Amino acid sequence: MRNMLFFSGICAVGVTIGAVLFMYNRKMARQQNVALATVVLAVGCVVIVTGYYSMASYNRSKQYGFQGLDNTQLSTDYSRKFVDSSISESINVKIMRNRTKADQFYGIMFDAGSTGSRIHVYKFVKLTANSTPELVDELFEQVKPGLSSYAHEPTKGAESFIPMLENAKKWIPKDKWPTTPLDLKATAGLRLLPGTAADSLLRETRNVLASYPFQLVEDVAAIMGGNDEGIFSWYTVNFLLGKVADIGKSVGVMDLGGGSTQITFLPLAQSTLDKAPKDYFGSVNVFGKKHNLYTHSYLGLGLMSARLEVMGGLPDSPKNEQNKVENTLSSSCLPPNFTGPYTHGNTDYIIKGQGHTHGFDACSFATKNVVKKYKLHVPEEVKSMPFFAISYYRDRAVDAQLVDEEDGGDVKVGDFFNAAQKICSDPHPKEPLLCLDLCYITSLLEGIGFQPSAKITIQKKINRKEISWSLGATFDMLGKSS
Repeated sequence: MRNMLFFSGICAVGVTIGAVLFMYNRKMARQQNVALATVVLAVGCVVIVTGYYSMASYNRSKQYGFQGLDNTQLSTDYSRKFVDSSISESINVKIMRNRTKADQFYGIMFDAGSTGSRIHVYKFVKLTANSTPELVDELFEQVKPGLSSYAHEPTKGAESFIPMLENAKKWIPKDKWPTTPLDLKATAGLRLLPGTAADSLLRETRNVLASYPFQLVEDVAAIMGGNDEGIFSWYTVNFLLGKVADIGKSVGVMDLGGGSTQITFLPLAQSTLDKAPKDYFGSVNVFGKKHNLYTHSYLGLGLMSARLEVMGGLPDSPKNEQNKVENTLSSSCLPPNFTGPYTHGNTDYIIKGQGHTHGFDACSFATKNVVKKYKLHVPEEVKSMPFFAISYYRDRAVDAQLVDEEDGGDVKVGDFFNAAQKICSDPHPKEPLLCLDLCYITSLLEGIGFQPSAKITIQKKINRKEISWSLGATFDMLGKSS
């Protein structure tokens, strides 16, 4: 800006000198030459200055380097099935260091999940005014239980975000607070609550978020549609893998949460979309080109919800005057002599084994019955497409020692089957619910259409960045706020 002001001043002085020379030069030829030079100088200055301010205006409209999204908004109404998701098209993730403070900007995304609440604060830098942003660092924290556990204490639930917000203030430079966008998206836990309970929780949460000096997005603290969750997870994984530039080599993503599970991939065969139900696909914009994704969220098939159903429990069990659950749940998936407490949402249970019926066969039968109730759609392409499995898929694979906790790795679907057989045959396992979880994951993967020999990749991070739908959602948020 200072350079342009200096240039404008030079232009003005030049034009003035030209006018003076014209007035006091008596020779006609010289007058004509001076006049011509003065006019050319004036026109050139006008063109350059006008062009500069037009470009400056354009650059301001792309403050973060994200291309604007189309007019289609992502669904925050979980009853909406079809999602037209336009995610920012020009982000390039690299690990960069030693950038100046002036280049930095941030985005805050809260994940209000069924089993816990998490904050992701992403730090981006730009090398020049017109360059694309680069992701350089992330603050990640989580608290338990999830927001849905405070269904009867909405104020207390909202206050659970305060420690994470305080840490975000410490991590983000103070001068960046007013320009840092913040959003909170709730997932399956709140989708399963009655509408009035969910509304109260979200209203109180908005009040807490509004008391902090960040830039709240429109409709902050809302329930995210399950298909949105799947699309964001797919975008995050493929972005971190560097595959969005070569979309034909993208990978599919399966996300196993507490209350729901999603499967999302880019079909290579048109027949996949033709055969899929209409509410089983959405669209995403990648580098200016629209792609149709196969994506669906199965509400109720998250690991925690499935556990409860396998054991015969209901989301809202009757309680006595002491607020204790009167039901005792039992399952053949639990060790035969096991009895212990179990909490789902805001409800406490007593769970126990079933003695002689314990074992892999009985447990597998129970988990398959739960999966069958949901009548999963089986797309043919899952048999040949590479897939990443995240969230509870990864956690239980680590517990079963199928992959390393830090490095992850590739596993076969049959490896879950074999691990389940081994764990379920142990009458005194270290984790009493691991037999149930592994049997359920095996049943779910088979229900989706995976063969025992199919390989899936399990990782927690890619390039030291946490795998979560929140990064894809942050790209979208920054695109809308630019």
